[in-house]
Amino acid sequence: MDPRLLITNAGFTISIVISLGLGIFVYLRGPKQEKNIVFFILMLFATIFEVSHLLGINIENVNLSRTFFMLNAATMFIVPLNLHLLFCVADKIREKRKSLFAIYAAGIALFAFFMFFPDHFMLPSKPIFYFPNYYNRGDLYFLSDIYFFSILISLFYHYIRIYRRAGYILRNRLKYFLFAIIAGYTTGLTPLLPLYGIPFDPFLSSLFWFYGVFLGYAIFKYDLIDLHLIAKKAFLYGVSVAGVSLFIIVINTINEYITNHVPGFSPFIIPIASGFIAIGVAHFVWKRTEEADVLKYEFVNVVTHKFRTPLTYIGWSVNSLLGVQSEKERMAAIAGIKNANLRLVELTNILTETADSERSNYLYKFELANLASVAQGIIHEYQRQIEEKRLILHLLIDDNVPEILMDKKRMGFVIQVLFENALSYTPTGNSITIHITKKAKDILFSIQDTGIGIGKEDLSLVFSKFFRSKKATATDTEGMGVGLFIAKHIIERHDGKIWAESEGEGKGATFSIELRAK
Repeated sequence: MDPRLLITNAGFTISIVISLGLGIFVYLRGPKQEKNIVFFILMLFATIFEVSHLLGINIENVNLSRTFFMLNAATMFIVPLNLHLLFCVADKIREKRKSLFAIYAAGIALFAFFMFFPDHFMLPSKPIFYFPNYYNRGDLYFLSDIYFFSILISLFYHYIRIYRRAGYILRNRLKYFLFAIIAGYTTGLTPLLPLYGIPFDPFLSSLFWFYGVFLGYAIFKYDLIDLHLIAKKAFLYGVSVAGVSLFIIVINTINEYITNHVPGFSPFIIPIASGFIAIGVAHFVWKRTEEADVLKYEFVNVVTHKFRTPLTYIGWSVNSLLGVQSEKERMAAIAGIKNANLRLVELTNILTETADSERSNYLYKFELANLASVAQGIIHEYQRQIEEKRLILHLLIDDNVPEILMDKKRMGFVIQVLFENALSYTPTGNSITIHITKKAKDILFSIQDTGIGIGKEDLSLVFSKFFRSKKATATDTEGMGVGLFIAKHIIERHDGKIWAESEGEGKGATFSIELRAK
């Protein structure tokens, strides 16, 4: 077997696994939702194309090969289904339903015509390049291309219109939708070129599986189609198992081919090499699993300790209430219970944010807002702590800083985390400087303290989950090491950047955020 044909077969096999797996999985997660149903049918037709192409190019019997290539008529519906899915994702399905009905009706009529008169669509197959058999178009095959490309132009037209009017979240979803379309049609259409006399090797079609990869990424990263976290992980594990199985099959096939065609080549070299690769991958997975177990153990210890402190304080205050006599002591005990309760609520909110940071992204509510106003509102809440520590606060805000698209609640949380850290780690009587400025097309927020600083070895770890340096732990024993981790995730969801700078321990630190002005 020609190596190019072997790689083509492997690529299409991967495509079949991804397309069919994604389609079934998404459908099962929401069998009554229109977009899930449309996605499943789309992946089903993509699978039909992949299977028919894979069988057609490998079968040597020209008539049987033609029979499988006839199934390619079903690919006419892939573009209408993409258009249908676009309308579902953009919530335009009601106003576009009549147009879709007309498109589907025309496609069904053309498909039926080719099934009743197959010679007009596909003639008996013939060999080309390194393929035992290949497509041999009939005299009216071009009608399917006219239909296909007309709808494809319409798809891009509607995509551009929807994208221009879309909000921030929908645009994030749509850009991966576009990548999937470009990847799918760029690779999937290359088999057409030889049909029209263009001497182009359709080897690129083996990369058609990128179509499923981009759509899959959009689904799992930006919730193009809503799925639960556990379901997502279950699917990813399933695809991983299928990928490993396919890797083994490909390795065995390559080994057999080289052994049969290269004299003196040992049949044990490739299996041994692939064995070492498998051991390396297994070791990597085991290390990551071990790290996850350690983090879980540390997390339980941290949470237990943090909750025990306010709960213990509430117990002391309740006991004090039972024995106090004066009104002043009673009010002090009640104030203690109130503060401890606020601390418990604070801890619960942090843990909720940590869980949300790894779950869905569609919960963000973006709106135009002024970053300076959000920052000033947060700082005002800490006026008492600033006065108690006799800190000097410099708030420098440039003129004409434009509004930006943000989730105000989460951006406020980020500023709160950075400001609380500056308050906690800056000694009494020192200063904190906050600067908000416009830099080209970006908004730059920075908060500089004169506190304990960050060691060079810890600088790259400050945004890691549950990480706290020894100096930070000694200064503030109540920290959990998740605030900066959550802040980084929130800023990334705003397409921004966040980083830390410090000249070393005892020399203060500067935390900066860069956000794109909308």
